[in-house]
Amino acid sequence: MTKELQEKLFTKYDKMFRDRSKPMSETCMCWGCSCDDGWYHILDHMCAQLEHLREEYDVVVIFDQIKEKFGTLRVYHHEEYGDRWTKEGEWKDWKIDDKSEIEYSSLGWRHSGKMVSAAQHVSDQIEEVIRVTDMMSHITCEKCGMTGATQTEGGWITTLCDNCKQKKV
Repeated sequence: MTKELQEKLFTKYDKMFRDRSKPMSETCMCWGCSCDDGWYHILDHMCAQLEHLREEYDVVVIFDQIKEKFGTLRVYHHEEYGDRWTKEGEWKDWKIDDKSEIEYSSLGWRHSGKMVSAAQHVSDQIEEVIRVTDMMSHITCEKCGMTGATQTEGGWITTLCDNCKQKKV
C-alpha cells in the first residue's frame, strides 16, 4: 500500500496503529500494511467498525500485522481493555439498551441462549468484523478495489479483477 494511503489510515485510526513505530522485534506493523491499494477501502471500513466497538465497549484493537497472504487479507491483532473493565475481564458498566438480545448476568453475557463472558462477547464481535474483512478481500481486486476473484497463476495466489489480470499478463 502506498505511504499516502497508509498515512491516512494511521492518522484516522492512530490508536489501532500505534505500534507501527516499534522495532520489528516487537511488531510486524513496522512494515506498514503489506498489501496493495485496492484493499484500502476494506481496511478503512474495518477500522471504522472497530472504532465504533472501541467507543461502545472501551476496548482498543491494536494491529500487530496486516498483510496479503494467499490472495486475501490477514489481520493479526491484540486487544487492550480500558478502565471500564475489571482485571478479571468483566465489564463494570454493563447497561444494555432495552432492544438488545443480549442480557447480563453474574456469570457473563447471555446471547442467543449461550453464556459467554463480557470480554468474550466483545472479542467475538471484533473477530466477526475481521472475518467479514477477510471475506471481502476474497472478492475485491487487491490492485484497484473493483470486484475481483481469487486465482492461481504461475504459483501465486492473487485476487484481481479481469482488467488488472490482463495488465499483469
